[in-house]
Amino acid sequence: ASARKIESQAKRNAPTGVSNRLKASIDVRGSKLEREVFTDVKYAPFVEFGTKSKVEIPPGLEGYAMQFKGSGGGSFKDFEASIKRWAQLKGIPEEAVYPIMKSILHKGTKAQPFLFPAFFAENGFSSIVRM
Repeated sequence: ASARKIESQAKRNAPTGVSNRLKASIDVRGSKLEREVFTDVKYAPFVEFGTKSKVEIPPGLEGYAMQFKGSGGGSFKDFEASIKRWAQLKGIPEEAVYPIMKSILHKGTKAQPFLFPAFFAENGFSSIVRM
């Protein structure tokens, strides 16, 4: 029941993107005694913790988050396509796409925590001491 509560809250917390792929990917797996709330979307850690100078890692999760540092995601073409779709949905002119991409590549993206806040809320923690 606890894992399903975390899943539900994480889905409510997840930012709405062009396809809602992140939100739709949050799921629960495991046995009766041990459950795991997860997402298999490669960019999920970058949404959770942010990128570049905008990284925000909750105390106790530094070691866990470190595994994603510099691991990058998809191709430049995928990045461009995603920003173009996002800009189109927001009514942003196409000529703004490359300046937006340049800004993201240079400055990073702000953290939009969705999974760990759900975990902390369900388990009564303000942060994780160890993992």
